[in-house]
Amino acid sequence: MKTMSRRWFTISSVVVIGIVVATAFLGSGSQSQTLNDLCIDRVHETRGPSGLAAPQADVVPDNYPRSWFSLHTATFHMTYTQVAAIFVLSTGVQIHTDSGWKPFSEQPRNEIWRLKPGCPQEFFVDTPQRENWRAYVRFGREMRGPQLWYWQSRGAWQDRSFSNWTGKAWGGGRFTGANELFSEEFSE
Repeated sequence: MKTMSRRWFTISSVVVIGIVVATAFLGSGSQSQTLNDLCIDRVHETRGPSGLAAPQADVVPDNYPRSWFSLHTATFHMTYTQVAAIFVLSTGVQIHTDSGWKPFSEQPRNEIWRLKPGCPQEFFVDTPQRENWRAYVRFGREMRGPQLWYWQSRGAWQDRSFSNWTGKAWGGGRFTGANELFSEEFSE
């Protein structure tokens, strides 16, 4: 009896993995995600009579608290032309020196940003005085296609459970890559 159940489990596992791999290769072409449409734009805040910035409609506010120790901060909006999720490792500022771009400030984020067209993600950075600088975002893109299926299958094999294929049981999605997106250069 044990031999029959083991054999059934092995055969069904091989069939499920085969179907998953086949659909991943067949459907991976239509789900390609380009990062060329991501952009960072600086926002020049308009202050109201109370001295506070006026809230903007359809903007996802920054979860990271604005630095109260820095007198100079800049607000940026990150936009994307498609619906996507990215894992943001950090945001920060680099200053231009004779030997190239060097880090000035960096805020570790370790959070998922769900980007939608027409709904920018807001973030703040500390800026230097009297230097040329640019803002950046370090992030990983959401896995798709065969790579996603591989890591989900591997996680399911380690957990010995094929019951959840949404990815949420394994951390709310899977992200890969070490991408950097830079703003234009500013001098203040």
